[in-house]
Amino acid sequence: MAIQVDQKKGLLAMDNLGYLRIALIILLAITAYGLLLKWQEDYIDSDVTSSNLSDQAIHSEKKQVVSTSTSTIESSKLPADLQNFSEDLPSIVPQVNSIPEMDSELINFEKKIQVDTDVFQTEIDLSGGDLKKISLLKYPKSLDKKEAFVLLEDSGLKSYIAQSGILGRSGRDFDQSVRPVYTSNQREYSLKGDVLEVPLSLETNQLSVVKLFRFYRGEYKIEVEYQIINKTNTLWQGNPFYQIKRDRSADPSAQDMGFALPTYLGMAYWDVEKKYNKLDFDDIDDAAQNNRFALDKDIPGGWVALVQHYFLSAWIAPAEPGKIYRYNARSTKDGQYIIGFTAEPVSIPPQERVVFSTQFYAGPKIEKNLKNLSDGLNLAIDYGFLFFISHFLFQLLSWINGFVGNWGWSIVLLTCLVKLFFYYPSALSYRSMARMRVLQPELMRLKDLYGNDKQKMSQEMIKLYQKEKVNPFGGCLPVLLQMPVFIALYWALLESVELRQAPFMGWVQDLSVMDPYFVLPLLMGASMYVQTLLNPSPPDPVQAKVMKFMPVIFTVFFLFFPSGLVLYWLTNNILSILQQWFITREVERANIKRA
Repeated sequence: MAIQVDQKKGLLAMDNLGYLRIALIILLAITAYGLLLKWQEDYIDSDVTSSNLSDQAIHSEKKQVVSTSTSTIESSKLPADLQNFSEDLPSIVPQVNSIPEMDSELINFEKKIQVDTDVFQTEIDLSGGDLKKISLLKYPKSLDKKEAFVLLEDSGLKSYIAQSGILGRSGRDFDQSVRPVYTSNQREYSLKGDVLEVPLSLETNQLSVVKLFRFYRGEYKIEVEYQIINKTNTLWQGNPFYQIKRDRSADPSAQDMGFALPTYLGMAYWDVEKKYNKLDFDDIDDAAQNNRFALDKDIPGGWVALVQHYFLSAWIAPAEPGKIYRYNARSTKDGQYIIGFTAEPVSIPPQERVVFSTQFYAGPKIEKNLKNLSDGLNLAIDYGFLFFISHFLFQLLSWINGFVGNWGWSIVLLTCLVKLFFYYPSALSYRSMARMRVLQPELMRLKDLYGNDKQKMSQEMIKLYQKEKVNPFGGCLPVLLQMPVFIALYWALLESVELRQAPFMGWVQDLSVMDPYFVLPLLMGASMYVQTLLNPSPPDPVQAKVMKFMPVIFTVFFLFFPSGLVLYWLTNNILSILQQWFITREVERANIKRA
């Protein structure tokens, strides 16, 4: 009885073998398509809203209110403590309802200074000393447009700035109803040596303030230092605050990403329990709708950041023993989203001077740069759930590129190394498939004899496989082995700013976007078709037709993938064809000698 049960299981397995192989290939195709939509699954609502706002949110000089379905909240409906944070600046006092909202018409937005370094072109607004614009000189906007990529800006189409200041007793920046207006000795500054210092001055009845921006050659970090002298005869206290403010305009990099490839656009912060925490715009809106904060927590040290594809900006809290920062994320009534932290009070005795500083980063998501700045900031490079494989592949790819100097050829060499690593299990699989191919005449003979009796035909096929020591499931192994590597490499290529606008050869001038002429996807599809010719044809005609149609399906999917990923798959297919051809030839020769 047991023998009959085992035999029935074997027959069922044989009947479903061809469909299993097809299912695995379809699974890989679905995985490929899922990669296109993976990020969209988490953030599509945010991206759709961003697109709508980018078309509608045309700010005039009077800063018209941007309405959204979720972010515009009447302050009268909020409790008093939440109203504190619906304003542009944070507050540390309960009597905030009496504080007038900042009127942009009162501020002279023409009072800006320009700072040029080897990596930055920066505009600093003398009203508040905020960073209003940062262009990244070493990162062109696109291959066609050679002007620098603009990360921070405050224009009619986009608002994205970095703010800092000192909250006085009234909860305003140095107790003024509008942002304090600094003075500067120059309108333009340019880096000559390794360090450039840009001092802004402010004189009040109580204080003498210097807000100093310190830029470094070749670095994307900016030190923001305060030097404050208490001119009074009483103790003065103030709370430093640092925040990033942005609207919901779309990620500029999304325009060059091809079809359905949205990445994360939103806020992030560090915490003791978890080094990297995402907080998107919808999270902040949902919290405001429920009369609560999206983030309101005391954290020792850490950072807050605004993350987008390839680039980020971040305020780094000084990690001093026993020092706590109040982290907060909120939205304003005019459709702005803010994340930042407020430090503990700074006490300045009469006639004394204090100096304190923090760091601001605005630039590419390069791991070594972010890792050196603060713990966990490098996690903004999101490699997906297979991050351990993605990270290893990119490190290996970077090492290879250090010798080759071309990211495209580095991908080719990386593929060779991956193929070498999987050479033995792939050889076992191809050997099994070659033996299956040798048995094709005998299988066709069995089909002619028992075509109408599937049970009898399956029995004879099992006997034949046992006699020839062939594993019919071996052909599924290459597909299974390639899936995690394919997924991991996808994220590695998608998230690595090093591959942004990286040329390969000829028509492929940017490995991070899809092939403009679809040459690589078509070559990849042709290579898959060659592989189907080397594989044994399924006995079932329906399965055979499906297998022949697979190259077409994969070609359609790969039309929209980054060129670098298609190059990897094409190279892998070529190497697989060579390996399979040699093994098939070896098995066929051995079979001839045996005959």
